[in-house]
Parts: sequence; structure tokens; C-alpha cells
Amino acid sequence: MYDIGYDLIIHEEGVEQTAATIKEKLVLHNTWLEYMLFTLEDAKKEAIIEGAVAQNLGCLIDELYGYILETNEIGEKVELLMTEYLAEMAEADKEFSMIADE
Repeated sequence: MYDIGYDLIIHEEGVEQTAATIKEKLVLHNTWLEYMLFTLEDAKKEAIIEGAVAQNLGCLIDELYGYILETNEIGEKVELLMTEYLAEMAEADKEFSMIADE
């Protein structure tokens, strides 16, 4: 048996729950952002049609759309990182178990 000097205990359900909570918060955040985006698009289409304010509103709409895409990407990355982390920990546990059994 090998003594590596520490024990690492991973609570998989806790990691999965944390990732799910982050993703849930991002979905709620994006829902709010999409509502704001649609509201601003309606205002630009129906009320603020031309001029400097309309141009600035168009820039804000473009930035907001990009921000929504970025937060979607963050949610996907969180899910991928959680999956990879748990897989790496399972592999390390398997390797350590094989060493310990020798």
C-alpha cells in the first residue's frame, strides 16, 4: 500500500448539484436578459425609429445579444468541466485503488 500523504473525498452529488444550480441561475439570468432584449427591440421598432438614440439603442441590443450568447457558453462550459472533473476523479480513484491493492 502506498501512502500519498492525503485523502481526497469527492462528493459527486454535491459537485453535480452545484453545477446544476449554476446552470439554473444562468437560465433564469438569460430569461431576464431575453425579456429585456425583446422589450428593447420592440421599443426600437415601434417608438425609437431613427436618430442618435435609435443608433445607441441598436448598439445596446447588439451587446445584449452577445452577452446572452456568452452566458449560454458559460453554462455549457460549467457542465463540461463538471463532467470532466468527475471523470478524472473517478479515473484517479481507480488508479489509486489498483496501487492500494498491490
